[in-house]
Amino acid sequence: MYAFVEKESGFVPGTKPISRDSALIDDLHLDGDEATDFMESFFKKFDVNPGDYNPHRYFYEEGLNLFAFIPLIFSKKARTKSEREPLILGTLEKAIATGKFDSSVK
Repeated sequence: MYAFVEKESGFVPGTKPISRDSALIDDLHLDGDEATDFMESFFKKFDVNPGDYNPHRYFYEEGLNLFAFIPLIFSKKARTKSEREPLILGTLEKAIATGKFDSSVK
């Protein structure tokens, strides 16, 4: 799986090593369309059922939406609500082992 992650994420060797605790958005800098493409390839390559996978839980949308951005400036509640849960490689490893993505598995 790690070879797949390195190839599909554009990981640069020599940077922070990839581990099961690596987060797609924080450590591999995958977000928006790149994250969507990565996850589609992941599900296909490893024949994993998407289960309860929801990209909006883990990744931001591509581009700038002013109607979504403006409340973030003025509201702490909006900022907290807009934060994304990190999707770590350990979760993807478990999905490969079980054949189904389960957001409750870390």
